Amino acid sequence: MKSMPVPDYQTLMLPVLKLFASGKERVSDCIDDLKLEFDISDEDAAELLPSGRMTRLYSRAHWARTYLGKAGLLTSPKRGYHRITKAGCDVLATNPARIDNQFLEPFGNFAAWQNTPSGEKPNGGDGLATAELPGDQTPEDVLGLDAVYIQAKRYAPDNKVGRPDIQRFVGSLTGESATKGVFVTTSSFSREAHAYIERVQQRIVLIDGSKLAQLMIAHEVGVRTRSAYRVKSLDEDYFSDV
Repeated sequence: MKSMPVPDYQTLMLPVLKLFASGKERVSDCIDDLKLEFDISDEDAAELLPSGRMTRLYSRAHWARTYLGKAGLLTSPKRGYHRITKAGCDVLATNPARIDNQFLEPFGNFAAWQNTPSGEKPNGGDGLATAELPGDQTPEDVLGLDAVYIQAKRYAPDNKVGRPDIQRFVGSLTGESATKGVFVTTSSFSREAHAYIERVQQRIVLIDGSKLAQLMIAHEVGVRTRSAYRVKSLDEDYFSDV
């Protein structure tokens, strides 16, 4: 019988939650059980990410745990250790057929977290990948954990970064035998620049001034809160018996 490939991280969410409900405390404790449940061969389970630092199975199980945590179904009493929450137990009590990103949207702050610029996610992951990723891929599946080269240009808003700048950046990556880079600018990128990165072998992420501002605000880097506003709405429950 042919073994199954490593499932995507969303497919692993429900099994991972069940394993933590059974008493598992760490992601590494779940790996052998996941291999058995999905009939993953030793060879497939040992497949490493391009970075060579962790297996694809562990990475996807880790991201499943991360998303469950953001939805409040798991909690982390200390680094690397996790416990199922009451909300997580309540979810399992409904005997769901599958847990995925869509399923998690109503829970906790999951929807808000997923929609943040760093949304890694997965985008959340390494904080660099701002492009849309397929729902079954984790940040490591795309960028991995290799060295990522960064170039920044402080340009006026009307001075777009064009294809020649990106070509030079790609050339420098080639010279360093690097495959991943992030190009940041305070202005924006031309259409030709965006088109060019679609054709090169290297994985290039472009962050323009607008996206940079969003990231700075989201991560509170180089910004300061000047004032805060409270928005009030009518409490209909207060008047329900009137």
